[in-house]
Amino acid sequence: MQILIYDDKEMHVFEVLSFIPDEIKFEEFDISSLEDYSKKVVMVPHIKYTASIHIGEQLAELDPTTMKRIARYNLEKENEELLEEIKQRKVYLGELNEEFRNLSDRLERIKEVGADIWENGTEYCSGNECDYE
Repeated sequence: MQILIYDDKEMHVFEVLSFIPDEIKFEEFDISSLEDYSKKVVMVPHIKYTASIHIGEQLAELDPTTMKRIARYNLEKENEELLEEIKQRKVYLGELNEEFRNLSDRLERIKEVGADIWENGTEYCSGNECDYE
């Protein structure tokens, strides 16, 4: 088995000599009957699990095929993230376009009503309501 450790600057591959998991310790917790369940909260503790990995002194060599696989995997993951972001942006853009259409329609109605009031203002008010002198 090998372990691969990398960041944006360098990458190391180590041969793993042994893998020894630590003992899992369970803590006691309260178990309530079904009748009491509605009255109590059952608390289940977090289980801690650690492992001790011993690695050899010599770095393992990566063959070109493995390096290509790693590069392809990283590229596929990055592409998946970008495609998901594109989908989210398209949804957001659609929402903005819909809002723009609604506001444009409202503005057109306001212009039509304003022009109609300007030309036929006496029809909108009766008697002395329109006398602004």
